[in-house]
Amino acid sequence: MTMYQVDAFAERAFQGNPTSFRNFENLFVELVDEASVRSFVPDLLRIGTLHPLGLVITAPGRAHDFVSRYFVPGRAFPRIR
Repeated sequence: MTMYQVDAFAERAFQGNPTSFRNFENLFVELVDEASVRSFVPDLLRIGTLHPLGLVITAPGRAHDFVSRYFVPGRAFPRIR
């Protein structure tokens, strides 16, 4: 699967303007920082209108290269205990 990352107006990843792109399965949205990803409150009804796409929000991390959250309304994932 080919995936493209767009980092507008920057020479290095995560240094440009926040952007979005999609592959065949998901819409990816880059936010400005880890706090934005952690505080994101999903509107699952609106996200559900993306079906069959999932939504990934991501940003550069403080302790790791990046942090992400993944939303796929209408699809169930088994719980890991």
